[in-house]
Amino acid sequence: MRVDRPGAPTLILGSNASATLLIIVSSEADTSIDVRVVRTDGLPDDVCVSYVPDSFTLRMGEKVRLKMHLTALDNRTMPAEAIVVWMEGVGWEVGRGFFLGLDHGEALPGMPGDWTPRPADNPGEDTPYIEIHRAGGLSVFLHPEDPGYPAIEAECGEQIRCISAQYKTGFSPEELEAMKQNGTYVAMNFPIPTTFETGYLVDGSPKVVTVNEVIIFLDLEDYPEAMIITRADDEPGVWDTSRDRRELRDLVAPDVHGS
Repeated sequence: MRVDRPGAPTLILGSNASATLLIIVSSEADTSIDVRVVRTDGLPDDVCVSYVPDSFTLRMGEKVRLKMHLTALDNRTMPAEAIVVWMEGVGWEVGRGFFLGLDHGEALPGMPGDWTPRPADNPGEDTPYIEIHRAGGLSVFLHPEDPGYPAIEAECGEQIRCISAQYKTGFSPEELEAMKQNGTYVAMNFPIPTTFETGYLVDGSPKVVTVNEVIIFLDLEDYPEAMIITRADDEPGVWDTSRDRRELRDLVAPDVHGS
């Protein structure tokens, strides 16, 4: 979570609503260190925060997924603010932050005029669709009849077919939703589970992956850029791919950056 760089993440919190932000904490120390969350600066008065866990031991080379739970107590107008989470150990303290805003059902400044808020239910229940999401922003949805859909669909399909291995980790549905809110990604959604034959070999044969959603992250800096998450029945599987992301980035750039 860095506010000192362009494209810093923004968490959009609805009034009378709750949200969870996933914070990845890592260490380059050559020994284990004890870490605890000590304070949160910049929160509006009507927003409550809690952390799970609020203290932990971080071992060398390890990453801890810290969940930050935010709740807006009243129906209020919340300005965008910089929120800083402070953690400390023995003899040190570090703060990292993001921007917090209220969801008014509008596009954020600098976003294309045709961007729409993420709906409560998936659009196009009977047809596949592609979601293009900018880190800290809202989503635009493409359906099969929309311009640009066929090319993006074809490239996403190639990304899936180029899966080369499975990571030794996974995410809960809640963790995945938090990652999606704070990363730029392209997601393919299918009305019924769909199978892909991938380049990942099992017993000498390509593996078949069954998914109803595949999320291809474009800028999630805490994990390799090649990470793909497939989900079927809310059970995410985390994969890497041998295919470069540049073509996919070029295809979705007009929707991410605007014209």
